[in-house]
This record gives sequence, structure tokens and C-alpha cells, in this order.
Amino acid sequence: MPNSQPSSNEEQKVLQHEVFGKSAVYFRTFVGVIACLTVCFNSSIYAWTIHESVGTGGEWPGFWELAVMAIGPVAVALNFTNADKTIALLMKVQPISDMLRNKAADIIRKDPV
Repeated sequence: MPNSQPSSNEEQKVLQHEVFGKSAVYFRTFVGVIACLTVCFNSSIYAWTIHESVGTGGEWPGFWELAVMAIGPVAVALNFTNADKTIALLMKVQPISDMLRNKAADIIRKDPV
């Protein structure tokens, strides 16, 4: 028998859409995907230049240069995916969500100088 309760992932999506607006959530997702693809593309280009350099008699880069190339795309992707979970978790805590909503409302209410 299917469970009538929504999953936590569905609750997070609904909560984010209510708080931030649908277009803001989609824009943030789009920007996150572009960031991940950009870092992966740059790492691939860097790997190609290393290949070309070593192929023509150059030296291998140091450990840290290779570590940044290998870990960078993973770090960006993990950071992006955890950001949504962190925001959703914060918004589930009633005192924090009330404080954030009130501060956002205060910013919106202020007249431009």
C-alpha cells in the first residue's frame, strides 16, 4: 500500500518553493549545474595541458596541483548538493525560519534611500 505521507525530498522542494519562490530555486539549480560543468571542463583542459607538457619533455606538476584538479569538481558538486539540504534543514527549525522570514520581510519593507 503506498504511503500517503510525502517524502522528505518532496517536503524540501515544497518548502523551498514557498520560501524562495519557484524561479529562485530553478535559477539556483541552473547556476549550480553550470558551476559544476565549468569546474569539470577546466579540470579536463588542465589535464590535457599536463598531457601535452609531459609528452613534449616537460615535468609533471606537483602533488597539490594534481590534487586541486582531481578534487575540485567533486568539492564543487558536493558543496552545491549540500547547500539545498542545509537551507531546507534551517527552514524546518521554526525559530530560525521565523527569524529569516522576518529579516527578509524587513529588507523588503525598507524604502530605498
